[in-house]
Amino acid sequence: MIKNNNTVAKATSRNPLLAFTFGVMVLSSGTSFAQQRTVLDDHEVTFHVLVVNAACNVSTESKAIVVDMSEVSDRYLKANRYGDWHDFTINLTDCNLDTYQNVTIRFSGKEEPLLPKRLALDTPSGAKGIAVGIYHANKLVGINSSTDSIVLQSGDNAIPFSARIEKIRDDLIQSGDFMATANFTLSYL
Repeated sequence: MIKNNNTVAKATSRNPLLAFTFGVMVLSSGTSFAQQRTVLDDHEVTFHVLVVNAACNVSTESKAIVVDMSEVSDRYLKANRYGDWHDFTINLTDCNLDTYQNVTIRFSGKEEPLLPKRLALDTPSGAKGIAVGIYHANKLVGINSSTDSIVLQSGDNAIPFSARIEKIRDDLIQSGDFMATANFTLSYL
């Protein structure tokens, strides 16, 4: 199983970085190499790289997805259990199915304790009494859980999701703006 990490709702991504540390040796013109060597210390050079065998690439626009949940009145939420649906897509490109033919997607973040399996609002949010439900194929994808296995097609794949605001309880609802942040991880099978 191979995993790749990306981010939903905040503009950060977790892509592998290649980092090198180099040492430089300078010899003065009047000193022989043998003489100079006796005053040099040994130093370590470390190379870090992450090589992945991923079936697909995550498209640029899917590396930092922002879902605009628009506005909903507290009166509407008190009368209804859910807000409107807001669709978003994770786009995968250049999928090569030689090794892996399926993917699962896991959304990780802070779970709302009063509404299990839903994404809690970030701490600085003004709104209260709501959480975010994330759905794939009309099925709730619990936060910190994975989708069912999704069959990949060779080439490009658009994997659709929907999100909506979900009420915790009427007496907890407070108006205000909010942000909720989740990371997503692709696991190829």
